[in-house]
Amino acid sequence: MATPINAPPKRGYKAVHSSGTRDKSACQFIVTHGGEAGTAQGMASWFQNPTSGGSTQLCVDGDDCYQTLPDLTIPWGAPPLNTTGLHCELACYSAWKPADWLKRQKMLQRAAWQYAKWSIKYQIPVHWLTAAQLRKITAVPCKGKGGFTSHAEISKAWGKTDHSDPGPGFLTASGSPSKTVPRFLLMGYVKKYRKQMLAPKAKPESKPKPPAKPKPPAKPKPPISIEQATRPPNQDRKK
Repeated sequence: MATPINAPPKRGYKAVHSSGTRDKSACQFIVTHGGEAGTAQGMASWFQNPTSGGSTQLCVDGDDCYQTLPDLTIPWGAPPLNTTGLHCELACYSAWKPADWLKRQKMLQRAAWQYAKWSIKYQIPVHWLTAAQLRKITAVPCKGKGGFTSHAEISKAWGKTDHSDPGPGFLTASGSPSKTVPRFLLMGYVKKYRKQMLAPKAKPESKPKPPAKPKPPAKPKPPISIEQATRPPNQDRKK
């Protein structure tokens, strides 16, 4: 059974590869990968294998999200943005066409929820960075110059790996309608969830106070007798 999109990531699998820890301020990029796998659990399990050769913070599919490394542990994701990147592996295949991605929007939504949390927590700008834009940014940029990208864009920008994930069908040529481009859909969901997370929380409606109980009527004073009414005022005063 699928977990709710906003459920915390599942644990239970720890990636074997990492490069120490980092400060919170170092996290400036969110990087999307493609796992060439069908499930998040399968990818998370693979990262426990020393022959995997890589690692990411999260593994996501349409039903689940697994965390294999803490946010502040440096993954083996996509150099040179390992120290400055939060990395997420999607359960997809590089051969997918945009139509294949559109059938799996639950996975995009699930990843987008986690991305929105990251963007708020680490103050990461919500915009997509192409290889050309990444080339203008040093490997350790100033805060506020980061953003969202993919392993493919990082490879094009710096050539430190030859990976092209999550595949051309995820990016799609420029000029395509945004509603059919998976990365545009992903970013749209990120903005939507981020807006929800930042919206002021509605104050709970206060329960109406019960009506005040009516005061009991005052007891009537006993009638004055004729003797009391005609008695001289100083008659009872002691001398």
